[in-house]
Amino acid sequence: MVAPWISKIALLVLPLAVFLSFRSVVGTYGAVSLAILSVFSPSVIYFGQYALTDVLSLTLVVTSFGFTLVAWSPGKVSHALLFAFCGGLVAGFSYLTRNANVALLLAAFVSMGVLFFVSPTFEKSRTWKISLSWVVGASIVVLPWLARNLMVFGKIQPYEMSPSTVSAWSNLRTFIGAQISEVLGSSYLGTLVGWSIPGLVMLLILTLAIVRLSFKHWSKLQNGEQRAFVFSLLYALLGAAVVIVARTRYEWGEQISERHTLQYAIFLLLPLTILLRRLTSNKVMLITLSSTIVLVLVTLRLVSVADGVSKENDAGFRTTIGKLIDKSNMEKSGPCARDKKTLVVSNYAYLYRILCDANSLHPGGGGMGGQSIAEAAALIQSRAGDRSVIVALHPGRGIESSNMPLRDHDVEALTSQGWTIRDNSPLALVMAYDRQVSPKPVSEINSH
Repeated sequence: MVAPWISKIALLVLPLAVFLSFRSVVGTYGAVSLAILSVFSPSVIYFGQYALTDVLSLTLVVTSFGFTLVAWSPGKVSHALLFAFCGGLVAGFSYLTRNANVALLLAAFVSMGVLFFVSPTFEKSRTWKISLSWVVGASIVVLPWLARNLMVFGKIQPYEMSPSTVSAWSNLRTFIGAQISEVLGSSYLGTLVGWSIPGLVMLLILTLAIVRLSFKHWSKLQNGEQRAFVFSLLYALLGAAVVIVARTRYEWGEQISERHTLQYAIFLLLPLTILLRRLTSNKVMLITLSSTIVLVLVTLRLVSVADGVSKENDAGFRTTIGKLIDKSNMEKSGPCARDKKTLVVSNYAYLYRILCDANSLHPGGGGMGGQSIAEAAALIQSRAGDRSVIVALHPGRGIESSNMPLRDHDVEALTSQGWTIRDNSPLALVMAYDRQVSPKPVSEINSH
């Protein structure tokens, strides 16, 4: 099979693409640091093993970015036009690989528009030609495919999905958690920031501080660094918007996770690397500080990779759990009751989707994030919106067998939240929360 090898080749090429694409704006040491962080990403390592488009898409985006930066650099117009054409061409292929990369096309259009308006009069002609060359390269790939969609399906984007029941606010917080998890390499920190008020406040304060610092020292950045700074942030922000809007508009059957944010992590780290390089004039201090940051982030990533490896060793439970799901499917009960209005949350959501067509999703990119079962249940309630929920947890994939069955005090805590415990055995915890009959938590009642 060719597909798995394409993904593995993309995994090997990614660090080289990061180094070559970003070296001109962050220097050799900064480019090496970003390449190391990209290749040690737990999500990149995990999804790069399979015949999926995630890592290939990221490699194409980084490569397109590199071609575009070279096109914007001073030099012969003929060379710039060629690199711009290649940048657009690769961006077009990245869009065919994953249509979420419409964010790259939009970011490029906006960046080129801004660049045209701020360019001196004598540079506008060059900027226009380079922009047009980029657009031609992208159009050669994208327009025929959109025309084919229109002819075959009658729509440019032929989506046929039911309306989403997950709110924009819930999707935003889930995205933030997954993005923080991917940037820092820690799913626990991602859950802590995305799903706690102090975490969100801390993130807001840190973001405002970085924005203020960027404005204060903007004049210190060279033209190429400013363009890379703006282009990368635009891509990351537009990419986040595309994912959140798509999940808010359509019911995808899975929650936003690190798989949907791995595309943008390197483009959030790039502006920070550019800023750090310009704020640290002493080379020894820059290397020391950069090395420390890289060491911390790589350590967090390796811990997550090791945790992922242990989860992959849960295969022994799958046969038994598959039999339990088959039984539920035959009886048309519990998670396999075929009630599309009820959301099924399980650490084996993919098995429930495959074996009994359940409307199931995983607890989240970070699993339980170190929370108690009762805390995790409350979080699942908030993410489910107005829908009833059935939670089906089994040993493996983040759930320790030693924690099942639940102890009496855990059962009491869940019952007080309105959950009905249907099964509490060493192999399964199945509990239901019916929005029609379940009482509100005491904390929610007291808040009114």
